[in-house]
Amino acid sequence: MAWCKLSDRFAMSPSAPLARKWQTLRRQTWPALALVVPTWTLLGLARLSLVLVAQKRLAMFYGQDLGTTVWLPLTTPAQDARARHVRAALGIAARYSPWRADCYPQALTARLLLALFRVPHVMCFGLRRRAGAAHAHAWVRAGRVPVCGGEGFGRYTLVRAFVSGDGAAVRRGSP
Repeated sequence: MAWCKLSDRFAMSPSAPLARKWQTLRRQTWPALALVVPTWTLLGLARLSLVLVAQKRLAMFYGQDLGTTVWLPLTTPAQDARARHVRAALGIAARYSPWRADCYPQALTARLLLALFRVPHVMCFGLRRRAGAAHAHAWVRAGRVPVCGGEGFGRYTLVRAFVSGDGAAVRRGSP
């Protein structure tokens, strides 16, 4: 049997999706990969807390309440890199979680991880009306890095924002 690359063998077999997943995994940075399992666990705990804990109690851990004013925390390049690692780990963990891991549990997990790494961030909650129904969304930004929830400022009306206690901040123009 002739030797070939492992990815070539998978591409020829029915396990081609496995080869794609392997390639995606190889493109990740080591810090992001090291965060995947803890992030996956925290996502499960965040989901569980949303089911078991009253919203009023959870809100105590969100950070400093800014109301509907948004202040984006200033971050250093090293903090931006940490935020990108958290974003990558969160994306992988959410994709492969057996429980519902939509924007809210992701925002809670991102908030916890960024606070743990001392990366200044803001967690926002917004609403958008579509076809007569209101859609809620949560997103987290650390400086210029959208950690989870994408670019929520342009698509949702800001209802509430919470900033972490560390770091300076700069006011965002119109949310």
